[in-house]
Amino acid sequence: MPGAGSWCGRLRNGWCSEDRSMLSKKTRRICMTRGKRNLLWWFVGAGICAVVLTVTGCVTGKAGESASETPASVSVEKIESVPAEEMNIWDLFSHGRASESLEKPMLQNFPASNQQRGGIEPSAEAETETSILPSMEKKYTGTPMTMEFVDADVTNILRLIGEVSNLNIIWGPEVTGTVSMRLRQVPWDQALDLVLANNDLGKEVRGNVIWVTTRKKIEEIKAAQGKEIEEERRRRFAEAQAMRELEPLETRYFPLDFANANQIKSHLEEIKTKDRGTLTVDERTNTLIMRDTVSTLAEAEKTIERFDTPVKQIMIEARIVDATTGFSRDLGVEWESTYERYRDKTSFAGSFATNAPQGWARNMGFSIARITTRGLASLDASLALAECENKATIISAPRVIASNGEKAVIRRGDEIYREIVTADQIKTETFEATLSLTVTPTVSFNDFVTMKLQVTDDKPYDDGSGKTKKEIDTTLMVKSGETIVIGGIYTEDNQDLESGIPGLRNLPVLGWFFKAKTKSMGKTELLIFVTPRVIETGRSDRKALETRPSV
Repeated sequence: MPGAGSWCGRLRNGWCSEDRSMLSKKTRRICMTRGKRNLLWWFVGAGICAVVLTVTGCVTGKAGESASETPASVSVEKIESVPAEEMNIWDLFSHGRASESLEKPMLQNFPASNQQRGGIEPSAEAETETSILPSMEKKYTGTPMTMEFVDADVTNILRLIGEVSNLNIIWGPEVTGTVSMRLRQVPWDQALDLVLANNDLGKEVRGNVIWVTTRKKIEEIKAAQGKEIEEERRRRFAEAQAMRELEPLETRYFPLDFANANQIKSHLEEIKTKDRGTLTVDERTNTLIMRDTVSTLAEAEKTIERFDTPVKQIMIEARIVDATTGFSRDLGVEWESTYERYRDKTSFAGSFATNAPQGWARNMGFSIARITTRGLASLDASLALAECENKATIISAPRVIASNGEKAVIRRGDEIYREIVTADQIKTETFEATLSLTVTPTVSFNDFVTMKLQVTDDKPYDDGSGKTKKEIDTTLMVKSGETIVIGGIYTEDNQDLESGIPGLRNLPVLGWFFKAKTKSMGKTELLIFVTPRVIETGRSDRKALETRPSV
């Protein structure tokens, strides 16, 4: 064969063509025949090389998949994203570059079924398949075990897990199937869940016994157990009802101290025994009369104690004052020249302190301010002094006690009659000029009082032709014992006054020498000082429960 190769090589290189005349006819025929045979062997060799390379590629691909057993000493530096179904060994070398590395390999010990070659992320189908397995977030505490089976009977796996866990495992003839697995240091309880999920089985743990059967059968058994529990509950309830029907009846009287008996009756109607208990109300003594079993009467007593509680009462004291504009400044309730924090107290002239807000402009006046004093005595003294100096006039000082959430009204006024003369008749019209205080207090648990307040002050004209009306309607909150001030309604009073010597001042022309006219202009402000006080009401000491033997 080397001779033929040399001859063939010489023919290819043109040596035979140049020295063709030097060879005999037989020699030339042998050269051509051996050259054709050599060319045929060359094609056969190329085919064998292609087959060898293909087999080598397949083996290399399998080695990449089994990297969890034998780590490869290569690290993939960069791999382009290629669909998993199109990736093969040629794509690995065409899209990435492998280099030798002495460090720890980057290919980790992933399962071959979920790992994508070249670092490709798992597909949606793979995620869907893994989602049906038991949740990996569950904490497993069993002894780790290692096992590897191919098409093993599931009952043999259960026997092995029973040996490792030292628990009793039972199963019936319906437990069938095979399983192939390869687990390394996996807790036995996790391995059991995986085996059961793989064969559509379930388990029921009772003490140190694990019962394995199909999931369908477990659901049927649980449904039957739930039905038995419900039937047992109904049976016990019926027995309790029968016992209550046989229980003797007693009659009790519940005199109420604070609540209305008719209002409490609606709550007790839901408690009394059906078809046996009776409940009546004595409105004259505000007493509930109930005949029922001892247990029901005890429950009714607790309900009555919860609702028969004293309602908080609030005493509301008010001072309605007509004052000059300088009077409020003297008291220190005008919000001028104040730049302190809202919750801080700012001292002014006098014996008062207010909680002036921050950022108000100078000489802006006020609508509402809170005064903290040691009592209304100091305020009354200041008002009395202001009356002596003609700086203020106390219009009214009402005082009223109201229950929590109830409206209280104080009203004082005059009826004014006015005649209306027309061409046909004389008609008399009546209207009221009243001073009224309407308040609805609500007490919170920390003794803060929320008041819905309405104040009206109507004054008739001197000639009776009409009236002036002042009204304040607001809702505010103040702590018990503190005084709130409401103001901001101003009235201007312009008067022309004449003084002189009687008789002489009435003379024509000469009377101007014996009289003088002055013009006065005044401005007053309506101030309302309101002080709520929560009145503590204790429970009566009398016995709230009396028992009469049943007849």
